[in-house]
This record gives sequence, structure tokens and C-alpha cells, in this order.
Amino acid sequence: MTIKQKELYNVIESLPEELSNKVVNYIKYLKFSYMTNNAPDELIIKDDKDLLNKLKKVFFNTYSLSSSKFPFIIETPFCKGPD
Repeated sequence: MTIKQKELYNVIESLPEELSNKVVNYIKYLKFSYMTNNAPDELIIKDDKDLLNKLKKVFFNTYSLSSSKFPFIIETPFCKGPD
């Protein structure tokens, strides 16, 4: 742990519990935001439709129609094959 990290830790520890919890939650939020903003687009799920499309692509790339691992295709109103 660097000196600055120790100082920050000591400051957070000296705060009242409720406030220190908010600070820690905010730090976690910043870490998550940073990771989300810098992640490749294929790892970010924007909405339900985007999730289904990405799952379909992975599923149909993994199990092609000629694959013996997955000899049948289940079609539902939500999953009709890759777009």
C-alpha cells in the first residue's frame, strides 16, 4: 500500500460509519464506471434485445448446424437463430 493509499484509508476510517460507507460505495461506483467505459463493446449489454443478440451469436457460433455436439435447434419467439 502506498503512502497516499494509507492516508486515504485513514481518512475514510476516521469518518462516521454512515459517511464512510457512502465514500466506499462511491469508490466502487467509480471503479465500475471506469471498467464499463473502457470495456470492449461486445462485453457491454445495453438492453434485453442486445443481450439476446449477443447470446444468439455466441450460441450459434459455438454450435453450428453441422455440429454433432448440438444436433437440433430449439426455436422460440425470442430465439430464431442469428440475425
